[in-house]
Amino acid sequence: LDGTDAVMLSAETAIGEFPVAAVRFLQRVLTATEKAYGGRMAQDRMNPAETANPNEAENALSFAACLLATRLGARAIIAPVQSMDTALSIARFRPQALLVMVANSVRLYRSLALVRGISPLVVNAPDDGAEAHACLAQAREWLFAHGLAQEGDLAVLLSTSGAAGDKADTLQAVRLNS
Repeated sequence: LDGTDAVMLSAETAIGEFPVAAVRFLQRVLTATEKAYGGRMAQDRMNPAETANPNEAENALSFAACLLATRLGARAIIAPVQSMDTALSIARFRPQALLVMVANSVRLYRSLALVRGISPLVVNAPDDGAEAHACLAQAREWLFAHGLAQEGDLAVLLSTSGAAGDKADTLQAVRLNS
């Protein structure tokens, strides 16, 4: 309910006599909570009146990406990321679209894997302005291979123009075509 990405068993529940039963029970609680509250909470976070500081520069593009994905019925939000900042600012809105974050290192990939709702990928993209296209191609192939999207589906792509350093500053709707 508070936006936690993970839950950990600790103390007696982690070392007790029934660890498998404890994990199964926790899974039931989390599944029921997500089902009952997850959609409503995501919708509330997408409401500008309910969102804390939706106009802050670092959150505005992430908020816009989530809103655009919702309005278009996009299958995914795709972003090349060099740090956790962009990924976390998008994930906090709990969009219904799949978050495909394309990391430039294995270390970042592993960190992204811990965030709820993020499907991380690793790609070695060139630093010559073609990074967004390389990431889009990688994400498209991954989405197709896993049956999460098909030819012609829409996605939202966040990218960096270079003017804002390594922070995403460009947003576009794209068709997932081969």
